[in-house]
Amino acid sequence: ENGDKFTQWDGILGAAYHFSSSASVGLSYSYFANPASLIPVHLRLAPSLGLGLRYNFKQVVEVRLDVSRQEKDNPDKKGVIGLGVETYASRFLHLMVGGKWDDYNQRRFATAGLSFKGPKLQVTYSFEKNVDLTQAAVHGVDIRMPF
Repeated sequence: ENGDKFTQWDGILGAAYHFSSSASVGLSYSYFANPASLIPVHLRLAPSLGLGLRYNFKQVVEVRLDVSRQEKDNPDKKGVIGLGVETYASRFLHLMVGGKWDDYNQRRFATAGLSFKGPKLQVTYSFEKNVDLTQAAVHGVDIRMPF
């Protein structure tokens, strides 16, 4: 193993308010712990503030809007906007599409996903593509089992 090792503690505080079963809003504050001064600046997790809105149209389509902003080393107050739409193809199958505009890092992303949401198991595949780079893509799989 080569290179230095660093440890950072972080956390996320959040609250959500559900106006109804169809609409909700959430607020979060992320990475509020001060990192050690030994950690290089470009590796430090910077505190960020986020706001999320969700609206569900008659259990057919759900729209989500997320807005966040890094609080340190961001003199121009640039942020990130995410917009997503989820549709219920069937009772257990959900399709998602969306986009993310990161003004702080000057990046744009297209996103898509497919999810099986059963009563005891949820499996979601997600895809995120940086639209400005031909080779930059991220694939993800989440598996959730309530117990």
